[in-house]
Amino acid sequence: MIPKTREQFIQFCLRQLGHPVIQIELDYEQLDDIVDYCLHYYYDYHFDGTHKEYLAHKLTKEDIESGFVKLDDSIIFVTDLYMLDMNRSSNNFFDVQYQIALNDFFNISSTQMHNYWISMTHLELINQIINPRTAIRFNRHMNKLFIDGGMRQKLTAGSYVVIECYRAINPDEYPDIWGDRWLQRYTTAHIKKVWGEVLKKFNLTLPGNVTYNGQIIYDEAINEIRELEEKMINSYSGPVLDMIG
Repeated sequence: MIPKTREQFIQFCLRQLGHPVIQIELDYEQLDDIVDYCLHYYYDYHFDGTHKEYLAHKLTKEDIESGFVKLDDSIIFVTDLYMLDMNRSSNNFFDVQYQIALNDFFNISSTQMHNYWISMTHLELINQIINPRTAIRFNRHMNKLFIDGGMRQKLTAGSYVVIECYRAINPDEYPDIWGDRWLQRYTTAHIKKVWGEVLKKFNLTLPGNVTYNGQIIYDEAINEIRELEEKMINSYSGPVLDMIG
């Protein structure tokens, strides 16, 4: 059965270790902590752990005075911030972009696109010089998007900004995450590690002279975790920025 809830996911991982034939002596709070730890690792490195969003935020007087916008805990990182300027809409007959399109595209079948592209690139360069990109800072542990530089003086209460960000997948909203095979194996390995950590502190002998070797269980779990983390970096993570050409 493919798990669809946290409880089903925990029971699935325990069954991979032999439960209920073998009694896994761990408290539910320990299991819950392990799942949270593995989910955070999954969010940090797996390309399916987050998704890109564009959040429209209406600025308040408090936002402008403090210099930051408060975001919720599920935001992993912020990549850009866009200011909405309705005065530059292409519906304006006096807009430069509209005039170029009006004059050059009256017959698109006989118009060369490279002239339009060069003109728009030049206008974009001028716009970047006059209106430089907004400097922003974000730290996920603070949940604050800071807006730096002189751009703060141009902001007004009631105006909108669009925040380009990545949000962690919520398993309660998207339960398919519990069916991810890598996450299942990784969580099972961490449960095995904690179980081995507990067992190696005691010498347990079962009826029939069967003994638990906690050190072997612990060592096996460590090797499995190492292999899974290497597979994560090599197979499921996006390349770092300085490797993108």
